[in-house]
Amino acid sequence: MHNLNVIGVLIEASPVLMTGKGNEVLEGLLPSEPTNQVQVRPFIHHVGNINLSDGAVLFSPEGQKWVEDLTGEKMPADLCLAASRPWERDPIVDTERCLNAVPLDKMTLPDRETMVQLTNAYWNTVHSRSWPIPDEVFFQDTMDVAYGAREEAPYRVHTATICVWATWAFISTFPTPFSGRPSALPAPQRIEIMTSIMASINLLQQPHLELLEAITMLVTFHLLSGNVQAGMMSNTIAARHILWLGAHTRDCYSKANTFLSTGDENFRRDYHLRNLFWICYQQDKELCIRSGQPPALFEYNCDLNLPTAYEENLNFSLKFERDDNVVYPGDLRLSRIKSTAYIDLYSRRALDKSDALILSGIRQLDVDLEQWRMSIPAEYRPTLLFSQEGRRPPAPNIRSLMLRLEYHYCMAYIHQACGRYGTWSGMQGPEIQGVNSSLILSIAACRSSLYYLLAVGYALAPKDFWLILFYPLSAIVSIFCYIISNPQAPEATSDLELIGQMAVQIRELGEQEDKLSGEPSKSERAWKVVTALENLARCTIEKHNL
Repeated sequence: MHNLNVIGVLIEASPVLMTGKGNEVLEGLLPSEPTNQVQVRPFIHHVGNINLSDGAVLFSPEGQKWVEDLTGEKMPADLCLAASRPWERDPIVDTERCLNAVPLDKMTLPDRETMVQLTNAYWNTVHSRSWPIPDEVFFQDTMDVAYGAREEAPYRVHTATICVWATWAFISTFPTPFSGRPSALPAPQRIEIMTSIMASINLLQQPHLELLEAITMLVTFHLLSGNVQAGMMSNTIAARHILWLGAHTRDCYSKANTFLSTGDENFRRDYHLRNLFWICYQQDKELCIRSGQPPALFEYNCDLNLPTAYEENLNFSLKFERDDNVVYPGDLRLSRIKSTAYIDLYSRRALDKSDALILSGIRQLDVDLEQWRMSIPAEYRPTLLFSQEGRRPPAPNIRSLMLRLEYHYCMAYIHQACGRYGTWSGMQGPEIQGVNSSLILSIAACRSSLYYLLAVGYALAPKDFWLILFYPLSAIVSIFCYIISNPQAPEATSDLELIGQMAVQIRELGEQEDKLSGEPSKSERAWKVVTALENLARCTIEKHNL
């Protein structure tokens, strides 16, 4: 339970809690009965200049020492891999695959009629509106070049061939409930094709729309598969193509609007480029927070005007409607908030900001996030907090599930920035309480993510395991740090139980995904890390209670 003294400071720290929605938050934070006030020990979310926002610090030598100092126990060495975080697949495996990849020019393209059937099925699903990467008109031209229907220069044939292979593997990732559709590629074969594509892309190739499409599909594939490191490298190439082809410019935005308003086919390419820009932008921000690496597309260089009538056409259901409205994988507005949070609070430049500027940035982002939340239709709007005692929510589709997880992550990400600065460690009284209460709010958001995932666990699909995994693991890392910093806190035991429940869910869902993908034990490290953190937290609580 949270004590009343902290709640009072918490309200002052967060503009959201000063609004009419404050009661909604207080219902989730106030104890049901009066309790003795307990002094919460401030916990600073950093080790040296490394912050916990990306989770990597716990698995660094500095982080391991910090954990050992607080718990008296060592982190299991076999789980502290420098090459990857626990929500990532092992990048060494990808490297070995690339070394043994079969070049695309040694592979026979799938039958053209098969490609026609597959793409037609895809364009009649909602997935084509979320990921409008292959375009119905332009892809016909791509196939003409790849299949030799007309003669082109060798580099064009190579580019078109890459795009066809990428489209085949990418579309096979999504289910299409139509009779007559060719059988989807099994997961191991999709991985082999995408690996061959990675090995076949020449960095000196001339930028081309088809190559941008192929690389964007490659980035999406890596993101959905948990291959964060490979996704980051591919994302860098995609970003350079975006800039080279002008998809980030005001001119491209204006011409895309002309296509939408007039249907003039002369501007279809600009419309398609603009869609690719937004998909790349979203994935760039997602990879930034998952990897802790800076983004490749910076706001200062990009026109960020939303597509015409974007908010009016926003749709969070997965019901397919045959129209021209693109919905994208997530909400573009939330992606912009993520990007601003990184730049203002976590970038290298942010390290040089004064405490006052950081606090000001946190307050403004808090307001922006709440305004975004209130703009979401009530049916899909994330609640400020989700408690264990809350009623069981209806089974979500993957779009609404990710919306809630992203929201709670953003709240935690924004408020955890308070703990990044060692200069605040000497503060006392109300001053440090204001900082600490913001961190308490971030932990409340982390708990909300985990309680929600437990509540809807019956509806989680194994195929979404690697896409979802980052959110519970990053929340668990934050809660773990809170427990070992405050083992005396009344909620420490319930937090420990929460981590244990999530370890079970992650293991079960991960094993199902391993079986589905034909890659046994790929998810093993994730649940072993959670179990290790649970054991360390338990030891800390037990030692404190002796």
